Amino acid sequence: MNKTIIININGIIFHIEEDAYEVLRTYMTEVKRHFFNSADSLEITTDIENRIAEMFTEILAREHRQVVTEQDVKAVIEQMGSVQDFDYEESGTSAAYTDTTGRRRLFRDSDDHLVGGVCAGIANYFDVETVWIRLIFAIFFVVGGTGLLLYIVLWIIVPQATTRADRMAMKGEPLDLQGFKRNFEAELHSVSGRLSAMHHEARPLMYKSRDFISDFTHHLGTFLGEPAKFCLNL
Repeated sequence: MNKTIIININGIIFHIEEDAYEVLRTYMTEVKRHFFNSADSLEITTDIENRIAEMFTEILAREHRQVVTEQDVKAVIEQMGSVQDFDYEESGTSAAYTDTTGRRRLFRDSDDHLVGGVCAGIANYFDVETVWIRLIFAIFFVVGGTGLLLYIVLWIIVPQATTRADRMAMKGEPLDLQGFKRNFEAELHSVSGRLSAMHHEARPLMYKSRDFISDFTHHLGTFLGEPAKFCLNL
């Protein structure tokens, strides 16, 4: 007979054995301490907790159980990897665990979409350029008219990638601590690049606006100056 407690992982309730909870609590404390100095530690640890909750849900559903055991927690930790794995990575040594979550999954891409993200999701799944998938759908739409029907069906049955874990699984990125960290850093780099591009594009616009206002003021002054001189000479 084991004592169980109830925990809440980002809104999902789990019954977990007390020993299993202590192992999980120690693990998450180490994770939060490791990412404490990251650009947005709260977001990345929340994503990791969401992934852990998904894994617990999958285990309980697969084995038709209601209580998370210590073995379940250790299995999840083995797949997610430990904080010590970062030390192995920095020293050039292979990590002690084997990742089994790098397979691509089919989602609708919420970041790269014209309508529902179906084409971009298929492109990510097969690792091809999105334009080729869109071209195929366009050909089927023009030739047989089936492209639109197929697109609507896929739009209905294919789930949308809403979480970071979904977007990572869609691109075949490993759903472990190192994978989450790399994805988050890549996202920050991408956002920084877009902001930099917007800054460079905004500067010419600013100068054009300044020149336009200067020219407009000059011509307006010239236009109003001639009648004023005429009135003064009367």
